[in-house]
Amino acid sequence: MSGAIVMNRYIYTLLNVLIALTLFLQFGCGLSVKQRAAAQTFSAATIDLATLAEAEFTKSRADVIEMNTFRVKLGDDAVSLDKIDDYFTVDEVKQRVAAANSLKRFGELLHTLVSSSQKEQLKIASDNFVTSLKTVRGVNLSDDQAGAIGSAVQIVGGLWIEYRRAQATREAIAASFPFLMKLSQFIERDFDSKETHWFLGYQVSENALTNQADVVQSDDQVRKDELASLALISEGRVIAKRNQTRFKAVSTSITKAAKQSRAALEELRKSLDCEEVPTQDIQTFWANVKEAAIIFKALRN
Repeated sequence: MSGAIVMNRYIYTLLNVLIALTLFLQFGCGLSVKQRAAAQTFSAATIDLATLAEAEFTKSRADVIEMNTFRVKLGDDAVSLDKIDDYFTVDEVKQRVAAANSLKRFGELLHTLVSSSQKEQLKIASDNFVTSLKTVRGVNLSDDQAGAIGSAVQIVGGLWIEYRRAQATREAIAASFPFLMKLSQFIERDFDSKETHWFLGYQVSENALTNQADVVQSDDQVRKDELASLALISEGRVIAKRNQTRFKAVSTSITKAAKQSRAALEELRKSLDCEEVPTQDIQTFWANVKEAAIIFKALRN
């Protein structure tokens, strides 16, 4: 074998090494088993949290309508049949469901990023998330920000796909980070008993029903032998107490999970940059969501 042939093979090998090194430096490492598991766990917990919040917004609205209907039956002049849903209108529910749905869409996007290399699936998941974000009240998504999210997933595929997948996942989380934080804050705020939003509105209807039952029972016109009236009063109290217990328990668990989701998101972003970062917050987030799901199933189903 001539020296020229040996030299050509040496040069060819060296070029391949340089190309590999360039790609490695450009795209970084692929996701490790631990990083992939962390992303999948966060994705599943996010989807389930959003699903629970969405369902509770709908069911708690039904509770309010039920309680206000009983207030009408008990003669409460402060509520009328044409405003039976009070603050809990279809539009208010729609706005909150939109925020929960957008959070769910991100969970689906993250799952697709980690598990699929199909361009069409990635584009659909990205488009669904961006489109949902645009429907959320209080979220201002610019064209540049939307483009950054879409661009992140487009690099998946081609040569060295796992390195590209890792880069795409990191970039998608970075581009979506401020919006995800805001979405979880919206959910926590509404179910937080210390805030003046959804929880307080629910409590107002619940207290009003209990107070009206007390007013009617103390009325001289309601005699001890008027069993029908007494039964209606008792039923109103039972409904108010049942809803109070149920809504408080579900809300507390959702609030806890929503708050933890932000710590988990911070941890996920760091863990994707460095495998050595622990994932305790992500595991706690998943445990909180599972607990919320158990409470929801026990009290709502």
